[in-house]
Amino acid sequence: MKAKNSLCAISRAAAVAILFALGLPVAAQKYERLQKHNLWNQGSNVAALRLDSLSFSEAALSAEVEGGGLRSFSAAPLQAGGSLIARSTSRLDAFTLRGSFGFRDTESWNQCGSMSAAPGFFPIDAMEFTEGRKSTQNYIVQGAISVPLSERWYIGAGLDFSAINASKRKDLRYTTYRLDLEFSPSLLYRGEGFAIGASLGYARNSETVNAEQIGTAQTAPMAFLNEGIHFGNYQVWTGSATHLSEAGVSGLPQMRNAYKAALQFGTEDFFAELCGGWSEGRSGERQSIWYRFKGPEAGLNLAYRHGSHTFRASGKWSSLINRESVLDKVTEGGISLVKEYGSNKILEYSILESSLCYEYVGRVLEAGALLRLSDRRDLATPRYPYAYGRESLGFGAGLYVLAKLGSFELGATLDGGAASITETAFRSVQVNVSEPFRMDDLHEYENWYESVPRLGLGLNAAYYFFKKMYLRLDFGGVKALSDRVDTLRGKATVEIGLTF
Repeated sequence: MKAKNSLCAISRAAAVAILFALGLPVAAQKYERLQKHNLWNQGSNVAALRLDSLSFSEAALSAEVEGGGLRSFSAAPLQAGGSLIARSTSRLDAFTLRGSFGFRDTESWNQCGSMSAAPGFFPIDAMEFTEGRKSTQNYIVQGAISVPLSERWYIGAGLDFSAINASKRKDLRYTTYRLDLEFSPSLLYRGEGFAIGASLGYARNSETVNAEQIGTAQTAPMAFLNEGIHFGNYQVWTGSATHLSEAGVSGLPQMRNAYKAALQFGTEDFFAELCGGWSEGRSGERQSIWYRFKGPEAGLNLAYRHGSHTFRASGKWSSLINRESVLDKVTEGGISLVKEYGSNKILEYSILESSLCYEYVGRVLEAGALLRLSDRRDLATPRYPYAYGRESLGFGAGLYVLAKLGSFELGATLDGGAASITETAFRSVQVNVSEPFRMDDLHEYENWYESVPRLGLGLNAAYYFFKKMYLRLDFGGVKALSDRVDTLRGKATVEIGLTF
C-alpha cells in the first residue's frame, strides 16, 4: 500500500470521530444510508466491519430550534441548540476503523419536570416544579476496529463513551452528571457464502443529581420522587423521602451495569442476530442503598435484501424488578451506621417492542416504510396491601421518500401513532391502611401525552456544492388529534457539512 493512500485513510478515520451522538439533529444523512450497505451493521458484531468494502466520512455543523405545546411534562416549551459531529468508516489494508465524535449544546426555557439527563432510564426519577432555564451539553466519542487474523477469522472491538452535563438556573438549582460507557468485543468466521459471529457487551451507566436552593424564600421548592407510574413521595426537596439532600450521600446517585451476549449468522443477502442480557443497578451509595433493581432482556434482529429492496425486522423484550430497601440508622460504640434489614418490591415491569421496515434504494429514488408495535406492563406495589397495574399498547407507522436530482436531494416523511392505556387497582386484603400517594394530575397528563393519536410531517432539502460540501434544511411538525389547546410541536434544523 502506498504511504500517501494510507495517510489519507487514517486522516479520514480521525475526522470521522466527530459525531454520532445521542440524538444530534441530523436526519437521513448520507452517512447513515451508506452504513446500511452492510446488513451486519444492524447488529452488535463490530468485527463485521471488515465485510464491507466502502470507506466514507462526514463532518457537520448544525443548529436547531424546537417548540410547541405537544410535549411531555419534562420537555421544554421552547429549546434551541447547536451540534458538531464528525464520523468515518475507513477500510485499510490491515484493518477497518469506525469512529465518531460529537458535541451538542441545548438551551431550554421554562423547563421543569425530571431532573434526570435521560428521563425514564432508571426506575426512580426525581422531579421538580420550578420553571426556569436549563442548559444541557452532550459529548460522545465512539470507536471500533476490525482486524483479520486470517482469510477466515476476524476479531473486533468497540468502545462507546458519552457524557451529559445539565444545569438548571432557578430557585431550586441543580446539576446532573451522566456517564455512559460500553465495551463490545467480537469474533467472526467467514466461510464460503456465509459468516457466523459472536459478540459480548458490557455497559455501565451512572448519573448523579446535585440540588441546592438559591435565595431565602419562606417556603422551599417542592420535589417529587417518582417510584413508578407516578406513585412516590411529594415534599420539600430537602425532605428525607426525596433523597436529594441526605446526610452522607452526594445528591441522588444512580448506577446500572449491563451484560450482553449475541450470536450472528449471515449470507450475502441475509442477516440474523439473537442476543440476551442481564442488568442490575442501584439508587444510593455507600451504606445508603435506597433501591436495587435488576432484570433480563432478549432481542432478535433480521434483515433480508433482494436487489434494491431490503426488509428489516427487530424485536426486543426486557423486564425489571425494583426493590426498596428497609434501612435504619443505629449507633454502636458512638458510631452511627446504616443497617439494611430487608427490602420490598415496589415496581415490576416488562416491555416488548417490535418493528418491521421496508426500504427501496435506487439511483434516483429512495423510499421506505416502518411499522412499530410496543406493549409495556407495569405493576406497582408501593404500599401493602395496595397494587396498581398499567398496560400501554402502542402503535406507530411511517413513510419516507427521498429523490436525488443532480446536486439536490429532496425528501419528505409522514408518520403517526397512538396508544391504548388500561389501568387496574386492587387491594389484596381489607385492612385499615391509607392509600399510597399518587400525583394524579401528572399521571393523567402523561397518560394523555403517550396515548393521544398524532400525525407528523417532515420536509427536508439538501444542496451539494463544491462536490463534497452540502447545506441541509429540515422542517417538521407533529399535531395531536385532540380538542385540547396547543397540540402542535414543530422543529427546524439547518446544517452545513462535508462528505469525503
